[in-house]
Amino acid sequence: MLKLKVGLKGLEYLISKWDDETTQCNYAELSRDLLSSKNKAELLDAAKTNALFDKDNKYMIVKCKRNPTVIRSFLGLASSEDPLHRAPSNIAKFRKFVNPDRLDAYIEAEENFARLIASADAMAYGSSFGDFSANNEFKKGERPDKKTEQFLMNAKNDIEQARSALAVIVESLEI
Repeated sequence: MLKLKVGLKGLEYLISKWDDETTQCNYAELSRDLLSSKNKAELLDAAKTNALFDKDNKYMIVKCKRNPTVIRSFLGLASSEDPLHRAPSNIAKFRKFVNPDRLDAYIEAEENFARLIASADAMAYGSSFGDFSANNEFKKGERPDKKTEQFLMNAKNDIEQARSALAVIVESLEI
């Protein structure tokens, strides 16, 4: 039962740090200006010092992509070590520990949680197909394209609702 409380904290963290957790900025491209013929000497100097491989220099443009795979971990779908691993089936087993006065709210939250986790997983999975295109990269500090962002925003909405359902479950179990 304690894992549900840990999982709830994890969902709260994911929602509060959504952009940080779902964005990877480990891509880079060489500044096009450096490749022009008038900058040949500067390009050669930069290449001599291996500066072209340092993403934090003036010659590189850091690029980012959305990474939906981290979402699966927070939902308990990536590893048996995740706090919410098999949460829907565990929540059903814990039903016997719920105060009868709270049972209706618990069952409703249980059903909503399972549905929302499945929906968030589907949205995260759908957003991963945008990763196949180099057009989905964006400069660090900028926002991604709205079209490619829609699936992830739907996943976030589902996760926010799942967090609320899980909060009802945790409260009903008096953990």
